Amino acid sequence: MSEAPPDAASQGSTISQAKSVLRARLRQANRARSGEECAAASRLLCERIRATDLWREAVSVMGFHPMPDEPDVLPLLELAVDLGKQLALPRFDPVSGTYSPFRIKSLGLDLVKGAYGIGEPAPHCLAVSKSSLDLILIPGVGFDLTLSRLGRGRGYYDRMLSTMSGIKCGVAFDWQVESSLPKEPHDVSLDGVMTPTRWLRSMSDSEKCS
Repeated sequence: MSEAPPDAASQGSTISQAKSVLRARLRQANRARSGEECAAASRLLCERIRATDLWREAVSVMGFHPMPDEPDVLPLLELAVDLGKQLALPRFDPVSGTYSPFRIKSLGLDLVKGAYGIGEPAPHCLAVSKSSLDLILIPGVGFDLTLSRLGRGRGYYDRMLSTMSGIKCGVAFDWQVESSLPKEPHDVSLDGVMTPTRWLRSMSDSEKCS
């Protein structure tokens, strides 16, 4: 007698468990890197992003305030302000449990410590239309060669990204990229992933991500 196929709930639980195991492994790999190695990789990563037509041509950019285990993109955000690009960062709304982009004109004056200790736009910053962004730089715990992203498990970024237009580009250290990640229906695929040594892109988006 053959066994009944697993139901959707059990499959979802299995994928969620696989993601948790992978997050732990990737975080351990990150902790094994020295501060000097991460700083050097961050500098190279920012240089590679700056060299793309996508960055040069973008009028509006959404970045992120890096956490200690994420690439340091703060120099890139400062450059965006200096170049006159319209810079946005996500801000968390604890009532709705969602992130939305808000305009940043000065990293020194417009940032406050927000949810989970992450720097985010201050209360006086103005909201930015989710359809007005040219380039969206996205952090994550891990990424894969099919341009999937592994977040921190709360789903906040996926919910925000699912409502946004613009080129979605993951930003990662090389050791954060896996050949394949476990996926769930709500996971948002990206248009590209930039690392210090690679520029991963989908075939359909290779031209616009040049």
